[in-house]
Amino acid sequence: MTNWKQTAAAAIVATPAPAPANPQAELAATLGQLIEAGKVNPMSVGFAVSVLDGFKKYGSWTERQLAAVQNLIARTQGQAEPKPVGGPDAALAARLEAAMANIPPADLSFASSLLSGFQRFGSFTDRQRPYAEKLADRWSAPAQAPSAPEKPQATRCPNICSKVNHNGFSRFTVGKLGLSLKNDGSCIWVKYNGRIAGSIDSATTEYRQTRRYLADYVLAEALEALLKVEADPLAAARENGVRTGRCSCCGRPLTDPTSIEFGIGPICRERGFGINL
Repeated sequence: MTNWKQTAAAAIVATPAPAPANPQAELAATLGQLIEAGKVNPMSVGFAVSVLDGFKKYGSWTERQLAAVQNLIARTQGQAEPKPVGGPDAALAARLEAAMANIPPADLSFASSLLSGFQRFGSFTDRQRPYAEKLADRWSAPAQAPSAPEKPQATRCPNICSKVNHNGFSRFTVGKLGLSLKNDGSCIWVKYNGRIAGSIDSATTEYRQTRRYLADYVLAEALEALLKVEADPLAAARENGVRTGRCSCCGRPLTDPTSIEFGIGPICRERGFGINL
């Protein structure tokens, strides 16, 4: 037979000790209520649901999860501590905000996310800061449109056009440079070493190069030869006749000393140059 002391001791042993209160359970309940009430920011609902499911599964949160949940609840209930307005990144954020009007659409979304992060946390991360500085530096002032390059002055050949025509010569050759009348006299083709270098408009006397057949350095040589002929067609013909012994107009061999001196045979002289001997 047991006495009252043994009965009381047995009752104490049989009665389980109350479980210690779990502060995280209270946070989990509060978070669940906020989600059901639709008070959690839509951008944070996914995170809130995931951490709540994790608590139901494991009964606790990690330290990082706990801090994030506390911050989320505080922000949702309007209890979050205000972020400092000043700080080392405040000036950078102001520059970036001023540059937003000039940032192109391709970078605008990223710049907005950087500013939103600053307004939320009061600073940029070490990885965000260089990008914010780059955007602010590049777009702080409106980009100035590059000035249009000056159009190069047109090369005109009035002396050549006055000689190479239907009334004078249909072609003219000096060294590697060859001129020939084409398209019913509307233009003069310019060839250098047998290949097309450009054309001269008979009406405007303007010379236009073509880059289809010759390299740039060859086109430069052709232009130099063309300008030499344009400066004094007769002098160019004389030099060509002495050097080659051929007529600068028809290309036939010159045998007469006077024709060689002028670089043009007698028949061609009568046709175009009007040279008085």
